[in-house]
Amino acid sequence: MQQLEREVTRYREESSKAQAEVDRLLEILKEMENEKNDKDKKIAELERQVKDQNKKVANLKHKEQVEKKKSAQMLEEARRREDNLNDSSQQLQVT
Repeated sequence: MQQLEREVTRYREESSKAQAEVDRLLEILKEMENEKNDKDKKIAELERQVKDQNKKVANLKHKEQVEKKKSAQMLEEARRREDNLNDSSQQLQVT
């Protein structure tokens, strides 16, 4: 009978140790899940920031293209006016 009681006591101790280990591992798992969630949130925030920056870059490129087009049009207009002035000047000199 004492042998059985000792075995029961030993099994209870082992069960208690095993339960403590399970609890420890569950706590580690919980911490890891929290860290993963935090990292996922950080990744989502960084992805949003990258997307916003890409939109800003695209807008700046578009504005730059518009400005270049305007500059080219103004240069062309200035050249036309210069040519017209030269033509008018030549006609006045001929007369």
